[in-house]
Amino acid sequence: MIYMYNTTEVMILDILKADIKLLRSGSFRSVENEGLRHVKILPYLSIVQSVEGSYDISLENGEVKQTGSVGFFIAPAHAKQTIVHHVNRESGRMVCRWIFIDVKINGRYRLDSVCRFPEILTRYEAKELNACFDALFSTDDVCEEYSIVYRIIGYLLKKADMSASDMPEAIERAVEYIIKHYEERITVGDLARIATMSESNFYASFKRYI
Repeated sequence: MIYMYNTTEVMILDILKADIKLLRSGSFRSVENEGLRHVKILPYLSIVQSVEGSYDISLENGEVKQTGSVGFFIAPAHAKQTIVHHVNRESGRMVCRWIFIDVKINGRYRLDSVCRFPEILTRYEAKELNACFDALFSTDDVCEEYSIVYRIIGYLLKKADMSASDMPEAIERAVEYIIKHYEERITVGDLARIATMSESNFYASFKRYI
């Protein structure tokens, strides 16, 4: 159950289904990336683990946090990520693995638009998540992969701040309009006017939350 807030009311959202629309996974190991800095924005929820070595991570120019060895960082879709890589001092290597997912809740909301997840999970906080990653990266069975990812989603929901939805009321108005008028021709301009936003700002915000 998710509590979604706007300026006038609280709406209780029961999770009836969760659909994985996209799943990508990957890993790397390197001995040449100490201090390497990346700034990127990805269109999906990122869950990244530093198996050996560590990350410094800042989201949307916020506080810089450290994963530590075997820790995770979690970044919502369309959030600016500033990442610095650090190799393990003893081995001189960095090893990491990640999954990128896009999950729809009740066929309507993106998981990371209605839940706020912790940015960092240390190795002590994330034993269950680490076990899921171990299983995911050791199987070639696609059905088992999706089963494991659903376990990961369940784990994330337990860690989420369920009362931290930040979907703007303007975007909610546009979504409600689409639901009621989906058989009609609807343009970005129409929705931007309903949301009282410029077309460019509406498009970027709608893409982030929906």
